[in-house]
Amino acid sequence: MDAYVAIRQTFTSLSVRLMTAGEHESFLVASSFDINDDGTTYLYGVYQGVPSISDRKEVTAIHYGSFRYKVIGSPVTGLKGHYWTDRETGGSIELFDRRSELFDSFASAEAARKPAGEIEPPLP
Repeated sequence: MDAYVAIRQTFTSLSVRLMTAGEHESFLVASSFDINDDGTTYLYGVYQGVPSISDRKEVTAIHYGSFRYKVIGSPVTGLKGHYWTDRETGGSIELFDRRSELFDSFASAEAARKPAGEIEPPLP
């Protein structure tokens, strides 16, 4: 599934918002970083998933989930990890093709996407 993630970080705050084509959004409720002695870094989070109003009865309800992402690269080039939800679902996720622009909707991020031949492959 294609999705876009807007990550905004300051010294004291972190915002992670996932956006999908069906106007579903997930936003961060709580988070923490785990930096190991060897420099390997993980991002942990709890999020709330909010489907579009039209999908709440037919597709999915508002739900909560959590994730663990390994931070890839220095400077960061992507995130790779897994998630699970209170709907007893879960899976893997890879975030790549990092951009400095920030988008607030799936449509605006999709419009700025590189042509298919130029998209970087998933992280190792």
